[in-house]
Amino acid sequence: MSHTDYKAGIANGLMLAFLLPLSALAGGGSIGAVYTMSHAVVGNSILVFDRDPVGKLTPAGEFDTGGLGTGAGLGNQGGVILDPANRWLFVVNAGSDDISVFAIDEDGLTLVDREPSGGENPVSLTVISPSVGTTETAACWAIVSHDDRFTYTTNAGSGTISGYRVGFDGSLALFDANGRTGDTDKDSGPLDMAFSNDGRNLYTLNGQSDTFGVVKVKDKGGLPA
Repeated sequence: MSHTDYKAGIANGLMLAFLLPLSALAGGGSIGAVYTMSHAVVGNSILVFDRDPVGKLTPAGEFDTGGLGTGAGLGNQGGVILDPANRWLFVVNAGSDDISVFAIDEDGLTLVDREPSGGENPVSLTVISPSVGTTETAACWAIVSHDDRFTYTTNAGSGTISGYRVGFDGSLALFDANGRTGDTDKDSGPLDMAFSNDGRNLYTLNGQSDTFGVVKVKDKGGLPA
């Protein structure tokens, strides 16, 4: 596959999300889709590519996020993410400090929400779905629970984790009004997160303190104080 064909679509970093929709198995040459973002200063957008059985990509549309990019690479992963059920796509708009959420259907993407990130220059998530502010500083990474009911973001500047409930329509609501669902310590600088296989533990990579952290997830999605 020629990288030149898709250079414009992924020039701003490997912020990709892959989808294998059930509907794609029924026909056409496509078995799934790949999503990335333009990260353009004048208006961020999602670039969609159809993926065929051998991995070849074909441009399949562009969808405005309603937010702005910075025009430069973010040096990140997770700037564009899918929920585990492939119903929602989440994207960061680093130039306008907000998050956009898209619903995924057979016709493409539909923008359903856009909310402040609560920090400056957000770079990573696990969602393009309705976005809601964290009220914290430097939201950096987001992840969705295995059952699609909750999402969490690390706040590198605050040393905290913000948790949200995910509505059936993709809307987000903070667990805690102050945005502090969990703490990783003030000088920890949490960057990335991952769930254990059973979804009961949430692990953080703390860039400032060079440590890993683990937090037990409660039955209703809350984190220990």
